[in-house]
Amino acid sequence: AVTFGLAVFTFQDGLLSFLDWQQLGARSTGAMCWFSPCIACSVLVGLGLDYDIFYSERVAEECEHGLNEKDASLRALTVTGNTISAAGIIMVAAFLALLLCTTPALNEIAFLLIVGVIVDCFITTKLIIPCVMALLGRWNFWPRKFSTQQQTATLNAGLVTAE
Repeated sequence: AVTFGLAVFTFQDGLLSFLDWQQLGARSTGAMCWFSPCIACSVLVGLGLDYDIFYSERVAEECEHGLNEKDASLRALTVTGNTISAAGIIMVAAFLALLLCTTPALNEIAFLLIVGVIVDCFITTKLIIPCVMALLGRWNFWPRKFSTQQQTATLNAGLVTAE
């Protein structure tokens, strides 16, 4: 919603018109191209799922090593956070290249993808998903169950050790 709202505010209402950059100015037709949100939504769902699956699989892996769900979500974030950030920055750089073209539809798609990747990498995957997973606790991976042997796991200098 943030991504599409910001795109409408930019391309229909002229949010960034003060930059005097044609690619980010208001459209002369007064509307965005109809297929820009469709294409961007498809790509963003795929990228968002990729980042979220990468994180949640790491949480499951940490749970299998004996950490409780809250500690596993924190550990997974510390381990995968830099990788997700780097992947997001690379994708933003790639999509920035689309803003250099003169085709309005490609500019809109690029803007939607850039904002969407930034929101997903730095807000959704770093804040919302870990908090929800920590709150859900054992219901994160239902009906999947981890080993019944309860191990006491501790975080020791960034390494997981079982006692």
